[in-house]
Amino acid sequence: MTFFPLIFFVQPNNSTALHVAVEQEDLTSLHIVDFLAQNCNDSNVADQDGNTALHLAAISSKTECMRVLLKAGATDSLSLENKDGKTPIDISKDLDDTESVELVRGTTCLIMYMPTFQY
Repeated sequence: MTFFPLIFFVQPNNSTALHVAVEQEDLTSLHIVDFLAQNCNDSNVADQDGNTALHLAAISSKTECMRVLLKAGATDSLSLENKDGKTPIDISKDLDDTESVELVRGTTCLIMYMPTFQY
């Protein structure tokens, strides 16, 4: 069986299908973002501006979209800076988007304090 990754570049600025879905998301298409985030190779891929899908969701104050991305594993994006030197939480703070800031802070706390088990 041949595996075809869902992370393909669809625009000249290295945007993936996930980037485009986040930019176009209007709460009626959240399931598409969820599907792409769950099934792509890496939801932390950055476009030519250094923005991951999580950055784009933060830029547009799309908290529900951010929640879906984080649940699907976009947690590495939390510490990635775009070309402006901004992480997703920096962008949310700049926009005074308190709901997104709280979501990201809560996710960061869960990751930092998640126990690791050895078998």
